[in-house]
Amino acid sequence: MNRDNVRTRILHPATKRAGLDVAGKPTLRTHDLRHCFASLLVAGGADVVFVASQLGHSSPAVTLTVYASLFDERDHAAKMAEILEGGYGNVLETAMRGGERSDAEPVVPISAPLRAVAAERG
Repeated sequence: MNRDNVRTRILHPATKRAGLDVAGKPTLRTHDLRHCFASLLVAGGADVVFVASQLGHSSPAVTLTVYASLFDERDHAAKMAEILEGGYGNVLETAMRGGERSDAEPVVPISAPLRAVAAERG
């Protein structure tokens, strides 16, 4: 498969059909699609070994060199979600239901878990 053929016959026409060929904006490259794929894998919870194998990297170390920040963000987001949902998940669920709550659900300020984490860190 010739990369120029893919770009000329597939990527550029698809970009035009999708309305992504805006004048003055960078064109979409095949490498951008690769990076997007890797980002979606990481965001979806894939581990570094799986991502490395999908991208054809020689080792997970190569993947971590390029995508470490994505793994860090995902892990941080998961940890914060766990903290927030651990004792206060019902507050988040209540907000998503439009404010309906039962008497069994305590009212807790959303910032309480964040203050608890800050206190743990000293």
